[in-house]
Order: sequence, then structure tokens, then C-alpha cells
Amino acid sequence: MSLKTLCTPSRFSVGPGLPPQLIPAGVDTLVAMPTLHFDSLDEFDLVAGTFTPVRAGYYLLNAHLQFVAGGLAYPVILTISNIGVAVAMDVEAVVEAGGFVTIEGSVIVYCTPNDNWAVTVLQNSGGGKNVNPTNNISFFCGHRLS
Repeated sequence: MSLKTLCTPSRFSVGPGLPPQLIPAGVDTLVAMPTLHFDSLDEFDLVAGTFTPVRAGYYLLNAHLQFVAGGLAYPVILTISNIGVAVAMDVEAVVEAGGFVTIEGSVIVYCTPNDNWAVTVLQNSGGGKNVNPTNNISFFCGHRLS
């Protein structure tokens, strides 16, 4: 393990890109996160949309999504998962001013270098909804706690 890996705190933040990603109704969809805000140890794969830690330890992972096409609240399930196994889920959607719908989930979890963490969302609005890529309002982030 390099000195950088041992001495640098692990932390990352990524977000969706343009054009906005369409999340179809009734399909559990991996949320693309191709916009890098920061990644101290190059642990986030922007193409695959997954976080793979270089060191084992406890991590705080947080995802926050806002949908552009809002209106009435509709069922939304946000999942933070490791290789398809759900660890954190949130099924509450909040309608904000302007009709935007937001949802978020957080988890403190033990991660290993064999893990691949990602964010998926399942919504049932009766139609597709776009993830809001502007102003860092939608993001996936994490940092190593110990």
C-alpha cells in the first residue's frame, strides 16, 4: 500500500451529468454519477458508477437525489447497495417548492476492497423522471470513519 493510501483520508463526492438521466417508472435503475466533485484516493469509477474502497474500514455513505419532473409525491425507493445487495433504503419522497421531488439515504457500513457500492432508484410515478444534475443537488458521497 502506498504512503498516499495510508496517510490520505478516503473521501469522495460525485454527481449526475448532462443530459439529465431518465429514470423509467417501475425499473430499478443504477444512477449514473459521471461528474466528479472530489475523490481523494481515486476510489470511484465514474464509468461503472461504483465506489470501491482501497482500505477496509467503516464508511459513511450518503446519496441524495432530486427529480426535475415533480408535482405530486409518488413512491420512490432509493437504495445504496454493495454488489446488488441492499444495505440502506429510503422510500420517502418529499415534494419541495417548484414541484421537485427529493429522496436521500445514508448508512454507516464496514467496507472492504472487494466491495462495489452504488446507488439505484426505483420510482413508480407512471412515467419517467429526470435526475436533477444542476447545482450539486443530486449526489453520492462518502468518507472513511475508521
